[in-house]
Parts: sequence; C-alpha cells; structure tokens
Amino acid sequence: NGSIQGIYTGWMGVLVVLKVEFAKTIALGVAIGHFINKPLTTVAQPVLVYAMKDHKDYHKWIPTIISYICKSIAISIAWYVQRIISAFHSAIRGGLMCSRGVLAELNKRGIIEFDEDESYIDEVIGWTLAALGFYFQFTQNFTVPFPLNFVLLPFSMVESYIIWTISD
Repeated sequence: NGSIQGIYTGWMGVLVVLKVEFAKTIALGVAIGHFINKPLTTVAQPVLVYAMKDHKDYHKWIPTIISYICKSIAISIAWYVQRIISAFHSAIRGGLMCSRGVLAELNKRGIIEFDEDESYIDEVIGWTLAALGFYFQFTQNFTVPFPLNFVLLPFSMVESYIIWTISD
C-alpha cells in the first residue's frame, strides 16, 4: 500500500511540474502572438476586407481571426523552441551521465586511472556525446527513427498519455 501511494505521489508531482511547464509555454506563445497581432492586423485586415467585399457581415470577425492566427502560430513556435531547449538539456545530462558512468566503471575495473574531481576527460567526452545526441535529435526532427520506433512503442504510448493528461 505504501509503495502504491509513493508511486501515486510521484506521478502527481510529475504532472504538476509538467502542467506548469505547459502553462508557461502557452503563456509565452500567447504573449508573442499578442505582440505580432498589431503589425499583422495592419497588413492583413485591408487584404481580408477586400477579399470579403461581398460579405460585409463577416468583416467584424476579421480582427478575431487575425488574432487567433497570430496566437496559433506563436504558440507553435513556442512549443518548437521548448522542444529544442528540452532536447538540449536532455543531451547535456545524458552525455555527462554516460561519460561519467563509463569512466567510473573503467576506473573500477582498473582499465584506466580516473579521478572525477581532477580530470576534465569526463566533461570532454560528455559534451561530445551531448553534441552528437542533440544533433541526431535535431536532424530527426525530435522523432524516433524507424527501427527504434517499434522497440520504443510502449514508451511512446506512455509519452502520448502524459501529453494527453497535462493538456486536459
């Protein structure tokens, strides 16, 4: 019973953090959309009024349509920027964890002499792995490539469930 309660508490903590990040990303997108609304309205409203000259009763909706288009585009940009930031952060953490873990294991087995506090080799290897990992994620447009997508399908399903949960 205590373990289930711990898992549930951890799950709720993750959901709260993700909902806050979700809200921050949406707020950023809406703010950007608000800033680009005025210049775009100045340019697009006369064009749309002319395009709908036979439907004057729709003219009152033009500012609202432009506003929603600006916000939608800005939110999409904010999500893409957030995806880049998250991928970069994950690449750095993963690269450093991998390099430190491998070097610690090699040190434990006596293959190399390594002191984490005295050497920079773990950072050099970690940052190299991070750069390669980020480059791979970026070139794959942050999707899982073909052979791995079948193996990692359960994780993709959990990710989809989490996204569905936080956007509720």
